[in-house]
Amino acid sequence: MNMLKLSGAALASVMMVSLAQAAPPKTPESPMVKECIDLAVKDSPKLEGLPYGQDNIDDYTQGEPFDLEVTLYGQGNALLNLKCDVDESGSVSYKGHDRNGSWAG
Repeated sequence: MNMLKLSGAALASVMMVSLAQAAPPKTPESPMVKECIDLAVKDSPKLEGLPYGQDNIDDYTQGEPFDLEVTLYGQGNALLNLKCDVDESGSVSYKGHDRNGSWAG
């Protein structure tokens, strides 16, 4: 009987830890990253609604051209890497995307 109570308590603890670790999906903070995603979805509507993973915007220096990469989560374990260009004025253009297993940046 004591073992049954312990097992139930252990199971409840594991379930609470698992639920606590399930964080809500991240959202991009940078307007340039959001624009890159919007342009990608406009070009490829199948990308709409895919969860955001990460980007390399922290490497961006204002006033310099930049190859912006944004990772979205695809089905299963797929990672979709969006490729955008940022010009000297900060304008974003979409170059395409590829599907692979590595993160942007």
